[in-house]
Amino acid sequence: MLGCTIDQVRQKLGSPLETAEQDLGPEPTEAQKHTPAGENWNNTFKNKGTTFIVSFNANTRKVHDIIVLGDDEDELMQRSNLTLTALNYIVVPVLNPENTNKVLGVRMIPRS
Repeated sequence: MLGCTIDQVRQKLGSPLETAEQDLGPEPTEAQKHTPAGENWNNTFKNKGTTFIVSFNANTRKVHDIIVLGDDEDELMQRSNLTLTALNYIVVPVLNPENTNKVLGVRMIPRS
């Protein structure tokens, strides 16, 4: 899903959990689009029991990173069909700031 647009991700994962009634809804307001927040907007998705946080540039629509939430790194890699040797992305653990021996998820970042 990296390299896709947020619209393509929504087609694959469904509607984001954020709603238009929230301050940080699925899309930024026009004013928010013209701030740094518009370049790093987040949508949260739940698909087949897995939670994804997808960051995208609201102006270009391009996804720039994805976090898969969970506390078992190996299970997250398998469930998300991720590999450490992928040519187009890097996978890094998202560590729990209160206990860096535990993970909160894994983050996929496109390779340059």
